Amino acid sequence: MKQSERPSYKAWYAANRERLITKAAARNKALGIARTKYCREYYHKTKTPERMAQLAERKKTEYWKDPERYWKYAKDGRARLRQEFFTAYGSKCACCHETEQAFLTLEHKNRDGAAHRKAVGHTSTAVLRDLRKRGWPKDDYEILCFNCNRATHEQGICPHRRNTE
Repeated sequence: MKQSERPSYKAWYAANRERLITKAAARNKALGIARTKYCREYYHKTKTPERMAQLAERKKTEYWKDPERYWKYAKDGRARLRQEFFTAYGSKCACCHETEQAFLTLEHKNRDGAAHRKAVGHTSTAVLRDLRKRGWPKDDYEILCFNCNRATHEQGICPHRRNTE
């Protein structure tokens, strides 16, 4: 008969259950902190150029086994980022109030879009990642539909705003 099946053990365990659980939780917490520290140290200790090259090679191999999975993952990530962008800045054109997200774009109010793209990368994803990293600043950016954005670029002011002034 196992010890845990004995009636005397069952009675003892029932009487001491809370104390045992508290003791085990404290031990696991201490070990968890030590393990986290150990893992962090091990990672930095083994982060050598050779090891990083090995990992990059493994990543390439995994990619070519199923590239569609990686493309879908990247596409989903970009869609989530764009949704965060709309949530942060409002999901409508600041000028004509268009709400179709396929038509909405980012407007740099200070006309420094080219410099911003050059600094962070020339893709819309890079620009949105930069804005997210900076906490979605609202002072220099707004959402405009493509027509209003283009009209502002060409004529200096959108016709919708010119007609309301």
